[in-house]
Amino acid sequence: MKKLLLIILIQISLISLAQDNIPRILAEDMEGLEVLNSREFTGNALWGYINGGADLYLEYGFNFLKVEKLRVDNLKQGDHEFTVNIYQMKDTAAAFGIFSVSWFNCLGKFPEHNVSCLTPYQLQFVKAQYYISIINETGNSEDREIGFKLARIISAKIEGNDFEMPEVFRKKEFEGMHGQAKFMKGKLGLENGFPAWSEYFENIEKFQVYKFVVKKNDSRIHIAEIVLEDKIFIEQLYTNIGLEYSDPVKGTMSYSADRKRCLLSVSENSFVFFESTDTPEQISSYLRLFQ
Repeated sequence: MKKLLLIILIQISLISLAQDNIPRILAEDMEGLEVLNSREFTGNALWGYINGGADLYLEYGFNFLKVEKLRVDNLKQGDHEFTVNIYQMKDTAAAFGIFSVSWFNCLGKFPEHNVSCLTPYQLQFVKAQYYISIINETGNSEDREIGFKLARIISAKIEGNDFEMPEVFRKKEFEGMHGQAKFMKGKLGLENGFPAWSEYFENIEKFQVYKFVVKKNDSRIHIAEIVLEDKIFIEQLYTNIGLEYSDPVKGTMSYSADRKRCLLSVSENSFVFFESTDTPEQISSYLRLFQ
C-alpha cells in the first residue's frame, strides 16, 4: 500500500512539474509592461475560454493526462494592449498541427521562426510543443513591433526540438515547401485544414494527414502522407478516392480513372497521396522521388 501511494505521489509531482513549465510573460521582461491578468485552463476546462472551438484542440491531444495547459495573459504597454495565448500541447506534432489549421491570409512571418504567420492583428508561431498566438487591438505597425518583442521573450523561455516533417518528405526537392504545410488529425483537423478532402475520409476513423502544395505557374499538385491508425479502413480510403483496391503492398501505385489522383503504399498503414489540379504528368514527376 505504501509503495502504491509513493508511485501515485511521484506521478502527481511529475504532472505538476510539467504544468509549471509553461512559459509566462512577466512585467520585468519588458520596460513599461503591465500584466493586467493571467488565467490558465487545463484539459476540458478549455471549453470555458474558446467554447465551440475547444473540440479541435482536444482532438489534437490537449487534455492528455490533464498535463496540457492554456495560459492567457492580458498585457499593456502604454496605450498598447495585447492578449497572449500560449497553448501547451501534447507534443510537437500537435502544436504544429494546431498552428497549421489556424493560419489564414498571412502577410509575413516572425523572422526568427519559419513556422509562423503574421497578420495585422495577430502573430502566430510554434516552438517545440507550444502554439503561441499574440493578438493586438489596432493592427498598426507599432503594435506589430511590440508583438515581435513579446514573441522573442516567449521563445527564449522555451526549450526543446521543433516538429520534424515526415521522413518521406525530407528530400531536397521539397525544401522550402513545408512552412505552410498542414498536419491534420481526425475529421475536425481536416475540416479546418483542408475541407475539400473531407469526402476522401468519410467512414474512416483515427487518421493523420500531412499535406503541402507544390505550385508551378497556374497549376497545383497536392502531396500528402496519409497514416491510418487502423488498417481496417484502408479499403474504404481507396473507395473514397475513386481507386481500385487490391490489397496494397509497399510500392503499389493506384491511379484514378482520370489519372489526376494517385495513392502510393509506403508501409502497411501509410500512403503518399498525389492530387493534380492540372495534367497527370505532374504526378509522374514527383512520384519517381518515392520509388
